[in-house]
Amino acid sequence: MVKRLKRLENLENISTEEKFITRFADILKNIIFMSPIDRSDSFGQLMDKARELNCFETAYSSAQKIAEEMGEPELFETPESFEKTIPLTPFPLSSLPDILAKYLKAVAENVQVYPEMCALPMLSVLSLCCQGKFEVRFPNSTHKEPLNIYTVTVAKPGERKSGVFRSFIYPLIKYQREENKRREPLITDFKTKSKILSKSIEKATTKGDTTLVTQLTLELNELDPVHRLNLNITDCTPESLAFEMAENDEIMGILDDECGIFDQIAGLYTNGISNIDIFLKSYDGSQYTVTRRTKENIYLESPLITLGLMSQPEAFQRAMKNPQFIGRGLIHRFLFAFPESMQGFRTQYSKSIPTELENEYNELIIRLLTTPKNDEPFVLGFNKKASLLLKDYFDFIEDRLKKGGSLEYMAEWANKLYAKCIRIAGLLHLCEHSYDELIDEKTTQTAILIAMWAENQAHRVFENTATEDITTTNAKYILSKIKNQKISFVTSREILRICRKIKNADELQEALELLEDMKYIREIPQEYSGTGRKPSPKYKVNQLIYDKDFNKLSKE
Repeated sequence: MVKRLKRLENLENISTEEKFITRFADILKNIIFMSPIDRSDSFGQLMDKARELNCFETAYSSAQKIAEEMGEPELFETPESFEKTIPLTPFPLSSLPDILAKYLKAVAENVQVYPEMCALPMLSVLSLCCQGKFEVRFPNSTHKEPLNIYTVTVAKPGERKSGVFRSFIYPLIKYQREENKRREPLITDFKTKSKILSKSIEKATTKGDTTLVTQLTLELNELDPVHRLNLNITDCTPESLAFEMAENDEIMGILDDECGIFDQIAGLYTNGISNIDIFLKSYDGSQYTVTRRTKENIYLESPLITLGLMSQPEAFQRAMKNPQFIGRGLIHRFLFAFPESMQGFRTQYSKSIPTELENEYNELIIRLLTTPKNDEPFVLGFNKKASLLLKDYFDFIEDRLKKGGSLEYMAEWANKLYAKCIRIAGLLHLCEHSYDELIDEKTTQTAILIAMWAENQAHRVFENTATEDITTTNAKYILSKIKNQKISFVTSREILRICRKIKNADELQEALELLEDMKYIREIPQEYSGTGRKPSPKYKVNQLIYDKDFNKLSKE
């Protein structure tokens, strides 16, 4: 690729048609022997120069003739993708609390991924540890936010998502295993006492001894239930999730490196019927009830879920196309990450995570996990300087939500961005400070930087799902019909025949011009004698649209 760019960079020095035509054949012969993808890209650069010098038709015809003489296939330019590529900014790693920054960097180096692959899994683990125990109050307001977050990190298969996931979730698994071992005799004792009292109540009821029934029932109700600790669940129906939450202080983590929960929410176990209510309610801690016909109903007063998912692109795209997820705002509750791939730049050996650093991270997670959950969450607040920073950030978001602003098209997600920032500030604060201290300006600044990074990532999600103009919609529609026909040439009259949704001639022309600008089709000049019916415009179809490698590349 680098060599190709060096060969073609001299095109900038060609300022006249005469110089271009003189050097054209030599440049083209170098292009022809490149790989198919590089060849089409370089040929496109060459043709763009021809357009600039107003000699496209001459150059194009000459190029095809040279290719034919050399026994090479017809040359095509790389068509532009309809998917907009948003430049992604790096995660603000250095701004994190020291232990988090060091451990995240060490995990990234050990697994050989970029820090962006690690950022949201790490924040999700912190969220799971703190949810339900703390809330954070908006500055100059009585409004409070819980500390749970929803995240999804999207990367292709083979990008070592599982390695990252294990590095952050390990202390959770270890703690849960040890805690359940400690609880085993307590659970057995509770079940035994419950069974004995239940049987005694049955006998007393049979004898009609209402006084004894009342006494035994009171004893049964006074027993302190002991259940297995379940911090994280990955395969569940909404009803089973609610049941697990009822037995685990109304909080639950769904941290998963396979993202199967999206399919389950979408109705994997319910014949395709989506039930997302518990996920909508458990983002803010709203009441949730499951009414059951054969068993006792489940009442959750203030349920909270942490969703920390790692997903392959296909599974994520399915979720984005689910009308329930979009229409009811589930997707808009998420933070997103689209880490770049290190494929091709990894080495056989990688750095180990220092034992001391790993122990320090594990101790932090255990400290947060073992912080008791009281009846009412402890409320975190901000100091004056932090409050001023947040006011500026709030105004910055709000200004861009105005008509024509950069956030208007993704307003439903952006309307929740300030609250997400507040939640992140609370999580970061608890990693370095006591819960009875105010959140300072340094922590707040880091939370704002992470929120701005998250906004950049979210543009990649919503830019391509925003409402598109009619010309783009028609162009995509025409292109899909052409692909189905698998044709090399097509006239505008034939397009009208196969694209029945387009009735307006002006709309058709605008769509065809867009497809030509994007190099999917090329109008072929036709002779016209001036008498009789003018021939319908004819187009050459770019055959690269049928090539699997090019289609795969455009999707990536």
